[in-house]
Amino acid sequence: MRRKKLFKMAEVLTFENVFRDPTVIFGKWKEFFGNDNDIVLEVGCGRGEYVIGLSEVYPERNFVGLEMKGSRIWPGAKKMLAEERKNVSFINTMVKNVFDFFGEGELSEIWVTFPDPQPKPCRAMKRLISPRHLEMYKKLLKKGGKLHFKTDNTMLFDYGVEVVGADKDFEVEVVEYDLYSTEDRADLAEAKLVQTYYEGKFSALGEKIKYLRAKI
Repeated sequence: MRRKKLFKMAEVLTFENVFRDPTVIFGKWKEFFGNDNDIVLEVGCGRGEYVIGLSEVYPERNFVGLEMKGSRIWPGAKKMLAEERKNVSFINTMVKNVFDFFGEGELSEIWVTFPDPQPKPCRAMKRLISPRHLEMYKKLLKKGGKLHFKTDNTMLFDYGVEVVGADKDFEVEVVEYDLYSTEDRADLAEAKLVQTYYEGKFSALGEKIKYLRAKI
């Protein structure tokens, strides 16, 4: 298992759709994608299920998944190469390095999907929806850009609702504590378009999926 993981970590760095060196791609996203379409970032994308799913729904948008562990990115990046999908790419780095890859106002949307809840109060600032991270997202998003947040964790969602709601630069548009209990709300339709393996697993176990959307 260890050998397999090391192999994936090494191979993923040879993929043309995975970036680890910011000097290769900073300021060159339009050149890479071959267009000037909107760029959507998923923070902590894991295997890339969500960002890949969105790319299928919205072929007219460009998608980037950010993940610190190369072995996690491997299956999604390999799948996109095999399918020659041109509107999906990945960044292998930590969230704190995101400004090495994107300029201010370069993104149209940011998705934070099922992140580690970091339940201990002493680790609150590590939560991907913390005030520290919100400051980063605000700079990355263009005017009118949107932040999406999905989780099954009630504590983390309550925290996210509080910190996003307290930020004067964000306009909260949607707060929903049971996403799949509603069927005909247009403002929730986009959040239901893609469901990852673990999201489906959580839902099957009776966990309510929570969703927040805010606009800059």
